[in-house]
Amino acid sequence: MISPPLKFNLEAQKNRVIAVQHWPQPAPEQVIIMAPAMGVPQSYYQNFCQWLAQTGRAVISFDYFGIGASLQGPLKHQQTTIRDWAELDAVAVITHAQQLYPTASVIWFAHSVSGQLFGMIPNYSEIDRMITVATGSGYWRENTPQLKPKAWLLWHIIAPLTLPMFGYFPGDKLGIVGNLPGPAMRQWRRWCLHPEYLIGVEGEANRQRYANISTPI
Repeated sequence: MISPPLKFNLEAQKNRVIAVQHWPQPAPEQVIIMAPAMGVPQSYYQNFCQWLAQTGRAVISFDYFGIGASLQGPLKHQQTTIRDWAELDAVAVITHAQQLYPTASVIWFAHSVSGQLFGMIPNYSEIDRMITVATGSGYWRENTPQLKPKAWLLWHIIAPLTLPMFGYFPGDKLGIVGNLPGPAMRQWRRWCLHPEYLIGVEGEANRQRYANISTPI
């Protein structure tokens, strides 16, 4: 029987604290970091993480800053981008996992955006393997015929109207994705309107970082 996870806060930088859950193991061969989808709180993965822990693996889940238990104050005041999630939050979690289990293989189990932002994580080379789920391009024209009109409406009408109105994206009210910090949603919108998605938006240095990824997927 696996005990409930240990819950604690991890400081990604000054005044930036992220909520973490940890299913510890005494000497695991692998530590799995459950990296969440866009706007999805770590609580969504609770049962899955519990099952993974029962296989003898150490498991760590977390909420990106401004999401779930890592929301600090009104969402409209959360000035964080997706790049910040990669460069600050993901780095802190990976570093912490290595400190806890220095001899274990580190697995980045990425749902959606957590697989997409992988190349923007400064210490991604410390990950031994990545598993991705639903991590394709978000370019709106590459949606299915059924979803394409909805994607056009989201990026050309809904997001531009709601972001200045609320100061964040009210996804929970709209039944779309989930609540997101304004800067993160604006960045995601830029990606989704470009044929090359984030690769075409974030600059040549970022493109090269992705080209250099050799992590087994």
